Amino acid sequence: MRPAYPVNLEINQDLIYLIEALKVEGYWSIKHKEGSIQNKNLPFLRNIERISKNIGLNTTKRILVKIKMPDDLCKENINVFHQNKKLKFHIEMSPFNKNKKKIVFTIPYQKSYELILKINGNIVPIKLYEGEEEFHFNSNIKCWAYLEIRFWNANFIRFLDNHFNKKDLRINFKFLLNKKEFLINALSAIIDSEGSIDYYQHYRRISITMKPKKYIEDLKKLLTILGVHSHIYYDKSNKCSNYKLSFSGWNNFDILLKSGLCLRQSKKYQKLKTIMKTYKRKQISRNKAQKHYVEKLKEINKPIKAKEFSEYLCKSKRVVNHYLTKLMKKGMINVDKTNVAYLYSYKEEFS
Repeated sequence: MRPAYPVNLEINQDLIYLIEALKVEGYWSIKHKEGSIQNKNLPFLRNIERISKNIGLNTTKRILVKIKMPDDLCKENINVFHQNKKLKFHIEMSPFNKNKKKIVFTIPYQKSYELILKINGNIVPIKLYEGEEEFHFNSNIKCWAYLEIRFWNANFIRFLDNHFNKKDLRINFKFLLNKKEFLINALSAIIDSEGSIDYYQHYRRISITMKPKKYIEDLKKLLTILGVHSHIYYDKSNKCSNYKLSFSGWNNFDILLKSGLCLRQSKKYQKLKTIMKTYKRKQISRNKAQKHYVEKLKEINKPIKAKEFSEYLCKSKRVVNHYLTKLMKKGMINVDKTNVAYLYSYKEEFS
């Protein structure tokens, strides 16, 4: 009888990260006993490579190159060369605009390449080289490059196929509920693979957009377990309609970071870091609001009117009145009702 897992495979945080990244961003085939994952961001792929090697997968790397195809040209008028050797390529149409096409081909992994693109006999030199975060190009034509990691291990691919169905993509909570660390590592992989982090002015949001509705609903359940409130809506902003899950708010981000959220996709990591540094927090967490108002009254250390208190806190009088009324009913503050405008003050016994 074949083992359920590859030999010596330990279900740990790294493996959970790898599995979820492969489900969302990767590919595997039990028929061909191989799998792969590709991305523009090199730190993300380096982490995938590290985990793969640690669990004993045989891996190789190659580079997927895409070059913007000039308009009104056919494949017969284009050739790509490396060291005088003609490369095979195909034409890829944009899913959003059929008039926009790309020349696509793969090459073995090297840190740099000198390519030649011939268009109607005109030569366009293209230099590709590896940077810290992504591949760069020296060329007067727009290019993109993705690093692809391929792996072979029949037991591991059988394990993936037995427990994770790519055709009916779901989050497998059987593996994740053993430890909270597993949940947060799964989420880290999902955000690294398919998430987007946006911020401008006062707008800060993390979103994950995908086609499988059940997977997005599972993701919302995962966030709820971690204590994060999120929203799902159907996104019709482009031709490829998807379900989008999003969440915002300093408190939600803080919960995830304290739970161990660790993004390996370097650009997303930097965005989240910037968000947390620049967040101007005006809202108080609900479970800490009453304590906050009591401490502020202690800080003032004298009876104060609600209007003056709201100005001191830089909050609306309506919000401040709401909490002062709650604290008054609970007997947590002193209230002088002898004046038309009540005077509120700190109560020593609730220190």
